[in-house]
Amino acid sequence: MKIVIGLVSEDRNQQKDFSYRLREMLWENGHRYNPFFMEFLEPVEKTLKDYQILNSADNISKLTTLLDTVFGIGTVSKGIRNKIENNFFSEIIVVGGIKGEAGIGIIKSFSNGFIVRLKNSENPKEKAEKLFNKKLKDILDKEARK
Repeated sequence: MKIVIGLVSEDRNQQKDFSYRLREMLWENGHRYNPFFMEFLEPVEKTLKDYQILNSADNISKLTTLLDTVFGIGTVSKGIRNKIENNFFSEIIVVGGIKGEAGIGIIKSFSNGFIVRLKNSENPKEKAEKLFNKKLKDILDKEARK
């Protein structure tokens, strides 16, 4: 069982707050999972850092476009999918900063993949509680009964 949650949000603090509250909800309900948090553009940002290039929105966009041109559209998304599939640290993975249809499509391609849109005016902790109570609780309870 792997649960993948994609967060559509520009605000990294909101994404972190969501992840922390989700972890609290899991533990409060007897599920001893630690969600693994990763940024959607983490591989691109790491590449810029490795080559000592300024990590700016413009440079991220240029590198993503270059990767898509050279290796095919959705290259970053496919890399994220591989990273999720090969993650053995956690059964619950939260991917922050999802952008575009390719990113959303990757998350939804998992049988237990969910997209959460965090708007600036919304409380990320309440969104985590809502997702847990409406969707994750049933999945985790069924898994625990196996």
